[in-house]
Amino acid sequence: MSRIFVTGGAGFVGGPLCRALKAGGHELLVYDNLFNGRRENIEGLDLVQGDLRDRPLLEETLAAFSPDAVVHLAAIHFIPYCNAHPAEAVDVNTRGTASLLEALRGAPPERVIAVSTAAVYAPADGPHREEDPPGPIDIYGYSKLFAEGLLRLYQREAGRAAVTVRLFNAYGCRDTNPHVLPDILDQVRAGKTEIELGNLAPKRDYIHTDDVAAGLASILSFDAGRLYHCFNLGTGSEVSVTELVEAVARSVGMEIRVRSAAARRRKVERPHLLADISAITRATGWRPRYGLARGIERTLLDEGLLPSPR
Repeated sequence: MSRIFVTGGAGFVGGPLCRALKAGGHELLVYDNLFNGRRENIEGLDLVQGDLRDRPLLEETLAAFSPDAVVHLAAIHFIPYCNAHPAEAVDVNTRGTASLLEALRGAPPERVIAVSTAAVYAPADGPHREEDPPGPIDIYGYSKLFAEGLLRLYQREAGRAAVTVRLFNAYGCRDTNPHVLPDILDQVRAGKTEIELGNLAPKRDYIHTDDVAAGLASILSFDAGRLYHCFNLGTGSEVSVTELVEAVARSVGMEIRVRSAAARRRKVERPHLLADISAITRATGWRPRYGLARGIERTLLDEGLLPSPR
């Protein structure tokens, strides 16, 4: 897959993916409206600044580039923003996906990979498997579940490989949304030894963006036939927000107290969100390289909160 078109490639996940693909010798074209993306994430790569819902620009760009594969990352995915702007979230996440797939129908690439979310699953205490029935509890999950259906329809009609990737909680350097880890790091950077967060008990499967990039790269190269596939992308381990704070505290070598502030708590929250990653491992051989402690340390180094090793 030498020519790869990446929507949302200037974003938090897109940046590490594009850098990894470039290092692997692929020819890339990034399509991003820079709503959350940043140019510095894709320094040295070609960028078309545009919106997925701009069909003329999208079709013109795809016709000129003629990709072998498409990785579709572009979305509005910060859940509090989606909840506050439901119409916009649905419009971007579903109509934007429909616009992309329609633009591809005339000359479908060999493979389309669309990044979805673990938020499509119904709440459960154990690990989620791809065959589990869906049951979103927020507008983001519903918008991405509908987008998954659009990809299934596209695969049936185009007769080319299509892969849904249900991403769990990504973390790393240069997060473009105020997720929990950036919130923790911002408060530590400000010198606080007691920090305020929202819900502390919920457990999540946190995956480093370098592992996300490697997982997506593996999906670009496995034998997919001309079929539809769905894979979880996580680590298979989960920790609570309190445990996440404790991991940061150990890395920086200081005591950090944490308290739950009522104004920060989400009204609707899952107690668990954990991936079963056996399907992607069987299909591609991919496994995550970063455990939480190593991933947190890497993030703190990249964010300048730890001195670089000599």
